[in-house]
Parts: sequence; structure tokens; C-alpha cells
Amino acid sequence: MHERPTVALADDDVVLAELVSAWLEHAGYDVLRFESGDALLDWAAEAPSSVDAFLLDVDMPGRNGLESIRALRGIPIYSGTPTVFVSAHAPDDVVEQVSAAGSSLLRKDAHLLPRLTEWLGAALAPV
Repeated sequence: MHERPTVALADDDVVLAELVSAWLEHAGYDVLRFESGDALLDWAAEAPSSVDAFLLDVDMPGRNGLESIRALRGIPIYSGTPTVFVSAHAPDDVVEQVSAAGSSLLRKDAHLLPRLTEWLGAALAPV
């Protein structure tokens, strides 16, 4: 039996997180949802387990997405996990930081779900 890929999603927008989770689950992914970067990091530090990708909101209360991925990269199991950031309005400096981290940025707009599915397909494709 083929195991479903797992995506860890951290976004403080509960409605969007529910929509994205439902979309991804329908597309064949398991989703771990967190309402903040802090909650994601608490989970990761307590019981690190394999996830196939991170989907992080850039702007969250407490630890934002960029701060969260910096901390996650310090946990060996997550050092190379593909990561995509989402933002409704990312200033140029955030876009540069995301690019410098070797990650992608998707806009929270009408095209988010198909673009996310496309990104996941490419990021998790066998090499």
C-alpha cells in the first residue's frame, strides 16, 4: 500500500487552513495543521516525525513563517524538507528572504490551490 505524503501546514487564517487542508486531503495528502509557527515548532521539538513538505504562512502572530523555517532547519530531520510560503501581500524584502532560503512563495489568491498542487507535485517528484 502506498503511503500518502504528509504536509505540515501552519497558518493563522483558520478558514483558509481548513480550505487548503480539505483540498490537499482530496488530492491525496495527509495534512498536519497548526495555527501558528510556535505550535508547529512545539510539535516538531516534542516528537520529530517525517513530513514531506512544509506550507507556512509568511505573516503569523508570534513566530512567523520565515522564523519558523529557520528553527525547523536546525532539527536534522527537517533540514532539507521542501517548503513553500504563502502570503496575501508579501513585500519585496520578504520575497527576497524566501528566495534566499531556497523556498517558493505563493500568493493567497484565487489561484493558490492549483498552484500549490503543482508545487507539491514538482517538489515531491522522485528525482
